[in-house]
Amino acid sequence: MSRNLLSKLNTGIALFMLVFAFYYFFIDAISIPLSVIFSFLTVMFFLLGVHYFKNRKKTMGYLYIVVAVFLIFVVLNDFFAML
Repeated sequence: MSRNLLSKLNTGIALFMLVFAFYYFFIDAISIPLSVIFSFLTVMFFLLGVHYFKNRKKTMGYLYIVVAVFLIFVVLNDFFAML
């Protein structure tokens, strides 16, 4: 993926999460499972990690990818707990 596409994806996911948070806190509480929110955060952190790798900032890239892997385990744990 190109850097421009990664930037647009990260911005789009971040804006979606901000709009969702604004709607949740100020308009109406939505009953969306926490695993869905963590799924969006996982994708956002993973894409940020890839973005930092492409910009040759490997330390931040590793950090974001490690956080994304941790969040994947949180999402999977929550998913299997619902079964």
